[in-house]
Amino acid sequence: MIWQNPNFITREDVGIAYRKAKADLFYERGHVNAFALSEYEDNLSPNLEALYQHLQLNSLEWMTSQTFCGDWSVISKAMMGSTKNQNGTRPTQIRSGGYTLKS
Repeated sequence: MIWQNPNFITREDVGIAYRKAKADLFYERGHVNAFALSEYEDNLSPNLEALYQHLQLNSLEWMTSQTFCGDWSVISKAMMGSTKNQNGTRPTQIRSGGYTLKS
């Protein structure tokens, strides 16, 4: 299988993939944990080396572990306001957590 080939991925590939993932996270408006990213970068070289070593294993079991995959959250895409303004109309936008949610 392709991942069993020692030339399947290089350390440089892992570094480039990390930079791509970080850029994707920068533009993510949903649930991004900047503190976790900062902690990961405190030991970036050893963390990327550990990831590279995992990729060199002939086993994919580590990819399905809860520790590696993490957890998930549900984030609503939109909210409808049920409260009315003083003039009896519903607001057209709801402000929550730094985001403007349109109803």
